[in-house]
Amino acid sequence: MGFKGLKAFNMAMVGKQAWKLVSSPESLITRLLKAKYFPRSGYFGASIGHNPSYVWR
Repeated sequence: MGFKGLKAFNMAMVGKQAWKLVSSPESLITRLLKAKYFPRSGYFGASIGHNPSYVWR
């Protein structure tokens, strides 16, 4: 069914999205996500919360 490489595909998509956020800091989506999730810090200075998702661990 094609589920064999699903984890690798998911991590590739997460990495691609992270690269877009880092490489284009003035884009609309980057500014919106930073305002919502990182108002006092940057992406790399963010701390892990009490119930993090798999991606943040």
